Amino acid sequence: MDFLKAADIVTLCVFRSTQENVKKPNKDFGTEYDDGHALSDRKGRVYKEYQVKGSTKAMPEGMMEQFTNKKYKKFISIKLVMSDTSGIDGLKGMNQLPADFLIDENGTIVDLLYATSFKEHMPFDRLEKFIPEGKRCNCNKKNCISTHCRQTYEEIRKENEAMFGGA
Repeated sequence: MDFLKAADIVTLCVFRSTQENVKKPNKDFGTEYDDGHALSDRKGRVYKEYQVKGSTKAMPEGMMEQFTNKKYKKFISIKLVMSDTSGIDGLKGMNQLPADFLIDENGTIVDLLYATSFKEHMPFDRLEKFIPEGKRCNCNKKNCISTHCRQTYEEIRKENEAMFGGA
C-alpha cells in the first residue's frame, strides 16, 4: 500500500466485512486504512456490479489458513469473525473471492484479475506497470518489492563481478 501511495496511486479496498471490522486498524497486520479508502459492502453490490464471483471453497480455505498459520493467530478475534459471518450477507461474504482492478484517471479498467482462490491477487509486476514511469521506485536494492529494482540490482552485481573478476 505504501509503495502505491508513494506513486500517487489511490487504492480503494472493498470488503464484505462489517463496517466495524473494515474500520478496525491493525498496524501489525498492515491493514490500517487511515485515508478512508476501505469500504464495507455487506450486500455485495460492488462485487455484483463488477461481476466478481464467489466459491464454496473460499470459506474453508480461508478458515484453514487463518487458524493454522501462526502469523494470523494473534490477529483473529472470534467475536469479529462471528459478526462478519452473521446473517445471509455474512455467509455470502465468506464465499467471496478477491478481484483486483486497475482503473485509470478516466475511469477505464486497464487491467483486472478475478481470483480463483481466496489467496490469489494480482502479481506485483502487473501493478508496477500501472505506475507512471517517473513515479516508479529506483532504489535498485536486492530485496525491493519492485521487479525493476531487483533486475537493476542483478545487472549491477554482474557488471561489478565482470569488472572486478568475481572477487
